[in-house]
Amino acid sequence: MELFRTVVDYRDEDITPWPKNVPHRVHVREFEKSTSVFAHWRLDSERFMEECWSYDRSQRKTLRCVGDPDETERVEQVFRESFFVLKEIFIEKAAETNYPKVGRAGFESLLVQLDLISKQYPVNYFAAHFDASIQTDDKSKRSRNCNRAQFFELLMRLARDKYYNILKEVN
Repeated sequence: MELFRTVVDYRDEDITPWPKNVPHRVHVREFEKSTSVFAHWRLDSERFMEECWSYDRSQRKTLRCVGDPDETERVEQVFRESFFVLKEIFIEKAAETNYPKVGRAGFESLLVQLDLISKQYPVNYFAAHFDASIQTDDKSKRSRNCNRAQFFELLMRLARDKYYNILKEVN
């Protein structure tokens, strides 16, 4: 600070922020897909969604944990009807963690958004389900993240434990 005082004197007068008036105009931006970074983005077609559904169906083992054949059909129908939304949720959560897979942090943020964590269902309860859904027989291929089929299996396990078992206790 002493060096500054010796080289340059302090300024006594006020500094005007703008020496001249700048014309003020409001620029309203409009989104145009053709000129944006999304110009070559393709929306999911019915054929593509059907391919995704078929692949995910072949990869998951979700429906084995249901047991009852009538329940299995209903669960399959609910998954099929909700597939587009579930796929979007998966992509959003994967973007939060370790794209193209969902990590535990992304899954826990989903639990918070859905307000599922409670005294009856603490985070450790969900963590056990997360770990169970990503297990594979080949120990060299184990990951700490889940792919889309494993993510759907995880949702199925949670729904079964939280809703199906509660209904069994009530009846």
